[in-house]
Amino acid sequence: MVIGGSDGLRIIFFLMLYIQCMGQSLHFKNFQLSDGLPSSYILDLEIGPDGSLWILSQGGQLTKYDGRSFRSFTDLLPNNPSFRSLLAAPSGAIYIGGDSVLVGLSQQKQITLPYDFGQVTDVLDLTDESILVASDQGIYRVNEGSEVQVDFSDSTSINKLLKTSDGTVLAVSDHRVFERQSGGRWHVMLSYPNATYIDLVEDSNGSIWILARDGSLYVLRGQELVPQPDFSDEEIKATILKLGDLGSLLVGTERHGIYVINTIDGITKKLTPDRLGNNRIVDLLYDDWGQGWIATYGGGLIQFNAANYTMYGVDDMNGRGIDKIVENGNSNSVIIYRDGSADLFDGYYFEKIQIPGDRSTRIWDVVQWGSHSLMVTNNGWYREGELLFENVFPDRIWQVIPFNNNQFLVLSDQALYQLMVEDADTLKVDFKKLCSTTHREMILEDQKVHLWSNQGSSVYSMHDSSITTLTRNMEIQQVVKGRRSVYVISRNEGIYEVIINAEGAELKKRNVRENVFVSPLVAAASDKEHLWIMDVQGRLIRMVDSVGRHNDVITHDFTEDLDGVRFLPGVAMSLEKGHVVFGTQEGIFKYTSSGTEVSMAPRLSSVGIFTSSDTTYLSMDESPIVTVDPGDPVQLKFEAVDLQSNDALVYEWSMEKGASEWNSLQQGSLELAGLSPGRHSVSVRVGNSRGNYTSAYSFTLQVPPPWWRRPWVLGLALGIFLIGMYYLYRWRVHRAIHLSQQKAQALETQNELLRLEQSALQLQMNPHFLFNALQSIQHSIVTGEKDSARRDLQRFSKLMRSMLEQSRQKSILLEEEMEGLKLYLETERMLRPDRFDFGIDIDPDLDPSFVKIPPMLIQPFVENAIKHGVSNDRKGLISVSFQPRGHQVSCTVSDNGPGLGKKVSQHKSAGLDVTRSRLKSYFNTDRNDLLTFEERKDGEGKVQGLTVHILVPVLDE
Repeated sequence: MVIGGSDGLRIIFFLMLYIQCMGQSLHFKNFQLSDGLPSSYILDLEIGPDGSLWILSQGGQLTKYDGRSFRSFTDLLPNNPSFRSLLAAPSGAIYIGGDSVLVGLSQQKQITLPYDFGQVTDVLDLTDESILVASDQGIYRVNEGSEVQVDFSDSTSINKLLKTSDGTVLAVSDHRVFERQSGGRWHVMLSYPNATYIDLVEDSNGSIWILARDGSLYVLRGQELVPQPDFSDEEIKATILKLGDLGSLLVGTERHGIYVINTIDGITKKLTPDRLGNNRIVDLLYDDWGQGWIATYGGGLIQFNAANYTMYGVDDMNGRGIDKIVENGNSNSVIIYRDGSADLFDGYYFEKIQIPGDRSTRIWDVVQWGSHSLMVTNNGWYREGELLFENVFPDRIWQVIPFNNNQFLVLSDQALYQLMVEDADTLKVDFKKLCSTTHREMILEDQKVHLWSNQGSSVYSMHDSSITTLTRNMEIQQVVKGRRSVYVISRNEGIYEVIINAEGAELKKRNVRENVFVSPLVAAASDKEHLWIMDVQGRLIRMVDSVGRHNDVITHDFTEDLDGVRFLPGVAMSLEKGHVVFGTQEGIFKYTSSGTEVSMAPRLSSVGIFTSSDTTYLSMDESPIVTVDPGDPVQLKFEAVDLQSNDALVYEWSMEKGASEWNSLQQGSLELAGLSPGRHSVSVRVGNSRGNYTSAYSFTLQVPPPWWRRPWVLGLALGIFLIGMYYLYRWRVHRAIHLSQQKAQALETQNELLRLEQSALQLQMNPHFLFNALQSIQHSIVTGEKDSARRDLQRFSKLMRSMLEQSRQKSILLEEEMEGLKLYLETERMLRPDRFDFGIDIDPDLDPSFVKIPPMLIQPFVENAIKHGVSNDRKGLISVSFQPRGHQVSCTVSDNGPGLGKKVSQHKSAGLDVTRSRLKSYFNTDRNDLLTFEERKDGEGKVQGLTVHILVPVLDE
C-alpha cells in the first residue's frame, strides 16, 4: 500500500470545512459555557478508551463529553487548580497531573498515588502496565499497583515525553533532548542552551519534530535541528504539535489558527483564523468517528466533521502527473500516470500496481474483461501478470474498450481498430482498422463510439461504419456517459448532450442557472443519477442526470480549500453513488456527498451492576460472570458514547442467549428482581436515530442457590451416598461369597450323599448277585465240573475286584467300563445258561483308552435289561453301544423283551433314580434328554423291545 505525496492535504479539509459551510452546524460547532462546558479556557484533551472526550479546563475542572452532554468529574479529584495534563490509558484509567499530585480515575473511582511528583507536566503510557510521569523533578515510572520508581532525575523540568515507533522514549527539557532506548538508560541526545523545548512528535516517516517555547519549529536531521522557515516569524508563535493522518503534521498557534505541514513534500497550509479568532490553540485531536476537536484557551471547544472532503496524494506526484483514471470493478479505480506507472485506488487507499515485463514496460490502459483485469502496455497485453499476446498495433494505444465477448475497440494515435480474439485457448488475435482518427478518448454506447480530444468530438457508427463530426475547434475537457445520454463538457461553452437520431448525431446545449459556473470547466463524472462537474476554481456542481431536470443544481464551493490545487482536464470518474474523484497535479481529490455520509454506531462505554451490597463496573473487553445474592434486586445502568450524533440514544436489552426480540430501555437503566437461582445471560446494544447499532454486549448474572442446594452441601450428600453405596457393595460381595461357599458346601455334601447312596445301592445289589453267583459255582463243584467251576470262579473274582476298584474312583476309562460290563454280563449268563446273548459295540471314533466317564452308570440299566428284558418264551438279546456326541458319550442299552409293560412300569428302581440324580449333578441341569426310554415296535405296533438312551458325561480327570 502506497500513501504519500500530498496526503497531508486531507487534514486541511478535515479542519477547514467550516470555511466553505458557513453557518452549517452539521460540520462546525463551537461549545461554550452555555452548552455545559465548565470553562472556555481548556488545557488538555484526551479520547478515552471508550471513545468519550475528556476535557481538562482551567481551575482543575475535569469533564467528560459523550456526544450529548458534559458530565463533571471534578468532585472525584482533590482540590488542586494546578492540574494541566491528561492521559487516557488503554486499561480505561484516566490520569490527571498537576502540582505535586497525580490522580487516576478508573470505573468512576479514584486511584490514589501517594507520592510527591512535583509539578507534573506530562504522562506517557508505555503499554506494559506502567506509565511514565514527567515533572519538574525528573521522570518517574508508576507500575501496576501504584508502585513508584525514579526513572530519571534532572535539574531542569521535563516538559514532554514521546515514545517513537521503534520503542525509543524521548524527553525534552528546557535546553536538552534526552533519549532512552528500549531496556537502556537515559542519556543526552541534544543540548541547545538558547532554546527551551516544550513539545515533540514523530511523523509517519520517523522524523522527529520539536517545538520551542518561543514558537520556533524544528525537525531533527541526524544530530542537528533544522528550523522551519514558516515558523521563524515572531508573530506566528506555535503552541502545540499533533500528528495528523496520511503523513501530515498539525501545528496550533497563539493567534494564527492552525497550520498543516505535509511532512513528505514540506508544503505548509494555513487555516484562516476567522472562526478561531485570536485564541490560543492548546490541543488538537481526532475521535473514533472521524471528527476533529480543537481546544482553545479562551474560545472553548470546536468540533469539525469534514469526512466528506478528502485529498489524497501519491509519492513523487509532482514528478509523474496523472494521465487518466479508469474503472477497475468493485468500486475500485486505477490511476495511470504519465510515466507509465499505475496505482489501484479503492476510494480510501492506494496500492502500487506491479508492472510485468522489463523496465521498458509502460502501462497504456487497464481494461476490465469479464472477471479479469487486462493490462495494456507498450510491450503486450497482460492478464494477472501473465503475457497473453504481444502488442500488434503500429502506434501508441490511448484507450481500449471490450465489447461482444472476445472483441475490443482499440483507439491509437492514428486510427480506431477492432481487435478479435479468434481462439480463446491459444489467444490467437487479429485486428482490422475501422477508421482514421486523431482523437485520444472514446465511449461506447449502443453501437455508437463517441470519440473526442481537446479540439473536437465525433461519433462513429459500428452499424454502418460512418463517422459524424460534432464539433471542431471547441476545447472539450471530457465526454461523460450518463444514465440517459452522453454529455460533452466543454471548457468555456458549458455542457452539451449528444442527441442520436435517424440523420446522425448532434449536440444540444443544456442551460443551467446563471452564475453557477464562475470559471472554466475542467472535469466531470456521472454516478448514473447525478452529473458532478468541477470548474477550474474548485467549485463542484451536482446536476440531476434526467431529461428535463438539468437545471436542478446543487453547488459546493471549495475555492478557498483548494487554493493552489491544479485540476487535470478530463480526469474524473465516479466510484459509486455519491462518491466521485478528480485528478489534480497534487493528487486525487475525492468528494462524498452528504447523502451518503458514513454514519457510525455508538460505543457502549460502561455497564454498571448495582446491588444493595456492592457496585460492579464491567470490562467491555470480555463477557464476565457476576454473582449476585439470592433475592437481592439488581439494577443495571448502561452508558454509551456517540460523538457523531447529538440526539438521544436508544438502549435495548434481551434476557437469555438467543432471544429473538430486543426490549427498549428508558435512560439506559434496567431493574431485575426475583431472579431464579442459576445463570442468566443479559445482552445489551445501543443505537442512534440513524439506525446504527453496536454489536451486542453480553454478560452473565449468576444467582447462587439456597444453602441446601449449594455445591458443598450437594458434595457432602454425594460423598455420604457414595460411602453408603461402597459399604452396601462390600456387604453384598461378602454375602455373595458366603452364599457361594454355602452352595459349594451343599453341593459337596450332595455329591457325598450320592456317592454314599451309590455305595449303599451297590451293597444292596451285591449280596443277591453274590449269593446267586456263589451258588452257581458251588453247583459246578458238586457236579464235578471242575474246569467250569474254576473258570466261573476266576470270572467272578475279576468282577468283584473291578467293582470294588470302581467304587473307590470318581472316574474310570471307558474301556474299564466296557470290561466290567462284559464280566457282569458273562457272570449273569452263567447264572442263566442259554437264556440270552449280549454284544458290546463302540464307535471307531471313540478311543476307550482315552475317554473317562463316571463309574457304575451303565450297569444298573444292563441289570434291568437282564431282569425285565429276558423272557421265558424266547431267547433274550442284550446289546450295549457307545457313540460320540459332542463332548459327551451317548450310550444305548437295548433288549428284545416286552418293553415298558405294566409290571415293569409299576416297578420303581432305586438304582434308576440314583443314576438320574447323578446325571443331573454331573451336567448341572434338569434336562430331560439325559436319560430316555424308547419302546421299539414293528409295523403292526407290537413291542419288539426297549432301548435306554443315556448321555454319559466325559470327565477331565
